Amino acid sequence: MARKTNSRQLNSTYLILVEGSTELVYFQSLKEDSGHFGFTVKLQKAKHGNPAPLIEEALKEYEKGVYRNIWCVYDCDVLFNNGNERFNNAYNSAKRQGIQFAESTPCIEVWFILHFEKPQNFYQNADAVITDLKKHISNYNKSQEWQEKNLYKSLKERSAQALINVAKLPALKHNVQTTATSVHELVKIFNGE
Repeated sequence: MARKTNSRQLNSTYLILVEGSTELVYFQSLKEDSGHFGFTVKLQKAKHGNPAPLIEEALKEYEKGVYRNIWCVYDCDVLFNNGNERFNNAYNSAKRQGIQFAESTPCIEVWFILHFEKPQNFYQNADAVITDLKKHISNYNKSQEWQEKNLYKSLKERSAQALINVAKLPALKHNVQTTATSVHELVKIFNGE
């Protein structure tokens, strides 16, 4: 049910606030491939790539009262290297407002690997994930040009397998270093689920 603000019904716009260009390219391609789904999707790259400022930006967007739903898409790898108090405060505040999260530990490439196999239980960093991903997409790289031309089409035909494989992963917990993702929850919306 959509919330009401100032006695007016919110429009049917979903804001997806992403951490970086990989996430932006992937979700833009998914949006274009999915066609019309009865609501508008606005994709926006956050001003700051770290999770805490990204969530704080989402909270500011929430205060505007124009979005039916707000999603934050980011990697959790930096949470293990930095203090989490700012993140925890922003995250808990956003959860109370109904903002949703598509998170990956350590990075979104975990979601990409799931299109081919269940990944390792724990990766030390994003580079380790990308090394395994290259076993399936040998020319994978982070350049925007490559991603715009190749990323989504390398994954598209295997999306059903990714949804099967994600069920084999543990739930994502911010204080536990394990391979996990909740990106599939946002992908399901694009699939009409």
